[in-house]
Amino acid sequence: MARITLNVQASDSVSLAKALRSAAAKITADDVTPGADVKVGGVRIQVAVPQVQDIRQFARDNGFPVGTRGRYSKALIEAFEAHKRDEAAKAKAERKAAREARAAAKAAQEYVPVP
Repeated sequence: MARITLNVQASDSVSLAKALRSAAAKITADDVTPGADVKVGGVRIQVAVPQVQDIRQFARDNGFPVGTRGRYSKALIEAFEAHKRDEAAKAKAERKAAREARAAAKAAQEYVPVP
């Protein structure tokens, strides 16, 4: 399960509740995937990514020496972060392509040729 951090500034509990309801109404499932950083109105939503096991598995899969405990080398952390950025860019491109395909399909349905 991902941890979601909301950065909301409100002067009182009523405006806080209003800001949270407004943000919740605008959030989609794609917005809250691990690693997401979304701004909805004045509310910033960050979804934490559990990394402890992920980075160790990445190290093992890619030939970095890593134990079961202890610190990670700077090279490992940089490689892992680059890998995650690449994965995020691929996922973003896939979501964009899917949106464009849906828009094209909708446009094709709405198109009515003139006889």
